[in-house]
Amino acid sequence: MTLGVGAQLRIALPESPTTGFRWRLDDAAAQAACGLLTLMDDAYAGPAPGLAGGAGQRVWTWQAMAPGQVQLQWVLRRAGAPAAEQGRFSAQVKVQGSAVASVST
Repeated sequence: MTLGVGAQLRIALPESPTTGFRWRLDDAAAQAACGLLTLMDDAYAGPAPGLAGGAGQRVWTWQAMAPGQVQLQWVLRRAGAPAAEQGRFSAQVKVQGSAVASVST
């Protein structure tokens, strides 16, 4: 996906925290995104009312800060159990345009 500098990117993945599994951003991907994307929010939106125990969504909102390219990767696993991986998701993000510059008068 391609974004302009200043644009926001929203990634939403299905998640059922009651199972113990949660989407986690890969550490190397998070490091690579530094300076290019800024994480604005990481939130969980539960299932619709009346669907107790159902899947909700883990939602990340990023802001594009500077031109460049990064591969974001998430792993669905239980905390403390890297061998219990249940899924993967990746997104190639390209940011175009000029970096936001401060203006002084």
